[in-house]
Amino acid sequence: MDLFWLHYNRSMNLVDKELFYKARNSGDTQFYSDLLHTSMLAMGFRFGDTSRDDIRGLQHGVKSSLIHRSLRLLVEYGCVKLDASPSSIHFLLILGDLEFGVGKTGSAWFYCGFASLLLRHGLHKEPSGTQLLHSDECQALLATIVACTAYDWLFSRWLDRPTNLRVSDLECLHATMKGHFSELASLPLPPTPSPPESTIEELGRKTLLDLLLFTNKVLELMECAPSTTLYLSAISMENELEKYWSDCLVPELRWTGNTASVASPTFYLMQ
Repeated sequence: MDLFWLHYNRSMNLVDKELFYKARNSGDTQFYSDLLHTSMLAMGFRFGDTSRDDIRGLQHGVKSSLIHRSLRLLVEYGCVKLDASPSSIHFLLILGDLEFGVGKTGSAWFYCGFASLLLRHGLHKEPSGTQLLHSDECQALLATIVACTAYDWLFSRWLDRPTNLRVSDLECLHATMKGHFSELASLPLPPTPSPPESTIEELGRKTLLDLLLFTNKVLELMECAPSTTLYLSAISMENELEKYWSDCLVPELRWTGNTASVASPTFYLMQ
């Protein structure tokens, strides 16, 4: 598990570590499930020491493991029950990434799309008093939406396939999260300390989403018929990208010899 937290979860901030263990101890299936836990072990296995006998005994092929294979078979034979909870979405995204890592791009895109469908279903649910989330759970849900959107766009760009999440789906986020936070504001909760300053990983994730959104705009222009308006729009977008790159990109995220040697995994997703 330490390998998962250190080498994988840092890049996309997919699973909230504190909530994961808290839900495991309390039996909360919103943020913990056996499937999610097993998929995290399978992903952590990819960073394991292959010189150890116990690690070699679990290997299945070059980059896969028996854990990964078992998870894939469980899903393929319909032996799992998934819902719109963050734990199910996390499981599918990790499984999709495992599939992508062994070259199975079709199934990777399918699992990512399945996660997007579950997310869309969850976003359209109205919050109620019994479903009220605490602030840390709201933050974890928001991180799940950001990660799912990033996975969806990344797979779309890499595999040249359409995205599963629509802009209208993400607009539902504002109403859903606003409902949760407005209810929380009326509760007599103790004051919480102010959040720490953004880390390089958080800045990298935000920049990655900005670049993916910009890529979507470029692809939309490519589908338009040639015209003077299209030409002017392309020039405007070029100026926008240059301005963003020169004014908004922090030095820690620029490609230099020093940053490349100490950068987090998110840095390489941007390149």
